[in-house]
Amino acid sequence: MRVRTFTAATMPDAMAQVRAEMGEDAIILSSQRSRRGVEVKAAAERRPAATLEKVDGA
Repeated sequence: MRVRTFTAATMPDAMAQVRAEMGEDAIILSSQRSRRGVEVKAAAERRPAATLEKVDGA
């Protein structure tokens, strides 16, 4: 799971950053006001690694 913290002037700006970088399935772990505006901690599943199909010789 990937966890990142985003800081923006407003909550809509922070949510736009979350969606752009982590995707629509990201979940918000916490949010709080900060000196710089809003701080949002979000998490998302890691993107699945490309899987290789096994070749069966039988």
